[in-house]
Order: sequence, then structure tokens, then C-alpha cells
Amino acid sequence: MEIQCGFRDSGLNFELVSLKSRGITTAFLILLDMGLIQKYISQLESASGQLEMVAIRAVKDNQDFILSTLKHDQLGEGMDSFGRMVGEYAAKTEEYYSKRKPLPRTPKITGSPYNFEWTGKFFDGMKVKTSKEGFEITSPSKDDLEKIFGTKLTALTKENLDFVNEKVVIPALYKHIFDAMAKL
Repeated sequence: MEIQCGFRDSGLNFELVSLKSRGITTAFLILLDMGLIQKYISQLESASGQLEMVAIRAVKDNQDFILSTLKHDQLGEGMDSFGRMVGEYAAKTEEYYSKRKPLPRTPKITGSPYNFEWTGKFFDGMKVKTSKEGFEITSPSKDDLEKIFGTKLTALTKENLDFVNEKVVIPALYKHIFDAMAKL
């Protein structure tokens, strides 16, 4: 987030301030009453000290959405964490799938991308773990599958991570900041 002070007119006693975040610029007209400004600055400083906690809470509150994004929009389309297609099912796999009892949870059709779901253990075991550095998705069978396929599977692609940030984290941060400012 970048804050830029632009136009100032000391005769009229106001300042135009722009707040730029992720390419979106919002402008604010601030009356230059030092007592009032100091209150806003103090409130913003207080709110900014809580942003990490707000982001972590947003991720925890939306972990089902995050896991759904990974399971359906990424792994369900056969993509690894780098956005690369991992592979497609061969005719042998489809034949093996059709004879297996009980049947895997999702079909294995020749030429369709891997969907990483046979017994459900991988998907059902997924959990979102948060830390100050962000979040990671774990599953008890993650390491085995990543070894088999030779690639990382449980991190979101850059595109999906940007999507989660736009839909979950950034709105929570904005809400927190604006709620703090509304208290004045």
C-alpha cells in the first residue's frame, strides 16, 4: 500500500491525498486541522498494527473457500502449484478404475487431466495452516503424492493465490481500516 500526498492549498487549508493499493487509487480530501489529522494518524497507526492478525483471521474464516479453490479450480483441472498440467489418464487407468470396487470418488477417463482423487484421503485430509508468513495447505498424503508426481501440489498457483487475496484478504484489510477510521 502506498500513500502519496499530492495537491496542497494552504490558503484553503486542505490537502488531496491518494492511497494506492494493487493498482487502484483512491483519493481523499483532508482538511488540515492538525488536531483532527493527528487523531486519524493515530487511528491508522493502531489499525495498521493489527493488519497481520486481520489477514490471518480472514484466511482462517475462509479456509473452505481456499480449499475449494485448490481442489476444484486447480487440482481438479490437473494442475500443480506452478500451473502446469501434471498428466492425463491413460486407457489402462480407465480400465483399472472401472473394475475397482469401491469405485474411486471421481471418474478416471482416458485423456482427462489427473484429478488427484481416488479414495478421498488426499482431499479430505487437507487443512489450512496459518502463520505470520501467510498460509500453507497440508494433507497427510501430500508428501507421498508430491514424490510420485515430482511436483508441488498443495500451494495455490499465482493466479489462484491472487484470486484468494482479492476475494478474501484485501477486503478484510480494507474493512478493518475503514472500520477503524469510522470510529472517529
